[in-house]
Amino acid sequence: MTGDETTEETAKRVNLPLFYASSFQTIWTSNDLSLMFNANNAVMLPDGGLAAAPSPVALLSMSPQSAKDLLIVLRDGIEAYEKMYGEINTDFVTRRAAQSSGPENDTGE
Repeated sequence: MTGDETTEETAKRVNLPLFYASSFQTIWTSNDLSLMFNANNAVMLPDGGLAAAPSPVALLSMSPQSAKDLLIVLRDGIEAYEKMYGEINTDFVTRRAAQSSGPENDTGE
């Protein structure tokens, strides 16, 4: 076995918390970017019905420089994913595309 091979006997599990987020919020200052990740939790309404309410699960803060590096790495990863599996469409992506092709951006050509 070479030093590059990994087996179950030699592999060690990374013991870090795992978070799932279905949404996020961004908070910017001149020195930091913070990402607050949220997950939807079921809540009981006063009338007995159920609703989904976002609940924070993690906060990640970084410098603008690290945020830019993260942007590049994520963009490259998403592009590779879409080449393999097809375009990812979300409500946000659809709204953003509609805004950028709206009449205020029409050059009249």
